[in-house]
Amino acid sequence: MKHIIPFVLIGLIVVGVMIFLQDDYAEPFRPDLSDEMTKNDWIATFYINDLESEDATIGVKLDYSNENISIEDMEAIEFFVETEVGGFFFQDLQITDFDGEIAHEEECEQCQDFSGEEIHATAIVNWRVNGETKTEHYQFQLNRND
Repeated sequence: MKHIIPFVLIGLIVVGVMIFLQDDYAEPFRPDLSDEMTKNDWIATFYINDLESEDATIGVKLDYSNENISIEDMEAIEFFVETEVGGFFFQDLQITDFDGEIAHEEECEQCQDFSGEEIHATAIVNWRVNGETKTEHYQFQLNRND
């Protein structure tokens, strides 16, 4: 028994170190259904995850792509999304620590009951940079068979 205790202690120490030093990283963005559009200032991705289940989520991911304006100058952002399976909005009127990407998703209560082949969405993005308010409009189309 005395010979086993050191191995157990070493095993516990190794497991503890592995848990403590575990890297926290963001999972790659891989939605089930998505459509991406690029405009002047944003790359917008409309997506739905787990469409057939009760846990379906619907969301938009925005990547700021205007290299002429620094992301540190971003002051506020809001966007509105409307689809056949519901809509939502996001608003941050005092942005701090903007890294060039904004993603927002919500539970999709009507996704499970949707029987159509295509889901259309419209998004309006408003943002303020250097005191100037700008707007971009997006039209998305998701096909269930893709």
